[in-house]
Amino acid sequence: MSNKETDNSTDNMTRLTPLMIYKLLKDESSKDHPLTTGYILSYLEEKGMKITRQTMYKDMELLQQTGFDVVCVRSRSNLYYLEQTDFNVAEQRILLDAIQAAHFITENMTKTLMHKVAALNGDAEAQGILSSILPTTNVKFEDKHVYYYISNIAEAISHDRKISFYYFDYNEKRQKKYRKDKQLYIENPVGTVCSGNNYYLVVYNEKHDKIINYRIDRMDSVNMCREMRHMPLNIEERTKEYLTSQFSMFAGKEEKVSIESSSQHINSILDMFSDAKFMPAPEGKVRFSAKVQLSPTFYSWIAGFNGDMKILSPSTTAKEFCEFLGNNLTQYPVYAKRVASQIESSPISGLEPNKIVLECKRCKSAVPGHRGPGRPRKNPLSADLSESGTDLSATPAPAADAVPAAPRKRGRPPKKRPEPVSEEPASPADSAEPTEASAPVETSEE
Repeated sequence: MSNKETDNSTDNMTRLTPLMIYKLLKDESSKDHPLTTGYILSYLEEKGMKITRQTMYKDMELLQQTGFDVVCVRSRSNLYYLEQTDFNVAEQRILLDAIQAAHFITENMTKTLMHKVAALNGDAEAQGILSSILPTTNVKFEDKHVYYYISNIAEAISHDRKISFYYFDYNEKRQKKYRKDKQLYIENPVGTVCSGNNYYLVVYNEKHDKIINYRIDRMDSVNMCREMRHMPLNIEERTKEYLTSQFSMFAGKEEKVSIESSSQHINSILDMFSDAKFMPAPEGKVRFSAKVQLSPTFYSWIAGFNGDMKILSPSTTAKEFCEFLGNNLTQYPVYAKRVASQIESSPISGLEPNKIVLECKRCKSAVPGHRGPGRPRKNPLSADLSESGTDLSATPAPAADAVPAAPRKRGRPPKKRPEPVSEEPASPADSAEPTEASAPVETSEE
């Protein structure tokens, strides 16, 4: 190699020195782990770039003038680090926790994404951040295609195109069971949203002129169509209203519901309904109204407060809630009979539908007559209701002058002796049942 070629090669390597210094600072330095001048020079020498301290100082000044946040800590041996401005530690932790909690991201993809996010501020900070993230027991799906489906959906939205896909459920063998006999769905994608650790695609359905959603991890063969999207003019307003009223992404009839709750549940109410409108209520209570889509998920949320929350209006919604409770209670016929008996024996106004008390089959501690975990005393509430609707719990009180029955002796009952048979034939009058006229009359001696 000629001297001229050698000089050109050395000159090219010298020009690359600032980039190599920047890469080193980005990957290995931080405010808590600055790099010494000697370490930087030895790193460059390993890469075939042997420079002097004065040249390195000039390269550092060049990076600072170009706009890179290279910080120099003056000391006996100057220390350097790159001020990371992409994400701070708190922002990184939020992203990492969200990635780890997501069900729709596979286990391998979770690890890959977490390392990428942690390394945004350099490898020196990555290990410290990852070591502070606690592992979770969240179930992770193993369908790696979800990642590519999300990419296809984003591409379709950016090109204003429709998408096609199949939709399925799982059976008891964890096999895919496609809906509509595996007919192809063609929808207008609006956007994606994460709710309840699941990822959903929100679409506009032209046929029904409504907004609906699909779980992306239940979609298969997602592709962009050639056909352009057809959207109403007020799609943004309708989408916002839909997401506000949607309850855990379970669709249903939209209704404005008024609810009364204990005041100790205000935080839970605001977590679920950020736009809830509160109204005057009795002391210790709160009343609010909100638009929801009526579904079993909403009724489960109400029931989860164990009677501290009550639907005030509309009455049809309150009725549907009671039917929801009844449908669940029918799965336990033994307890259902006791609850029915309890409702029958209680005033209508005194027993609210969402304050039904169940009792243990072995230990009836929820009703009168409880004697501990041993053998329970017979309780009228556990008896079956007759078809006539008789109130079994309303047992008449004994009279004041009534003679208590003799206690029953244990053991076998005594055998009945046969009555002596009269030799004379019985007359018709003797065989007739006694009446009031033939009954013996008590007489007093004069």
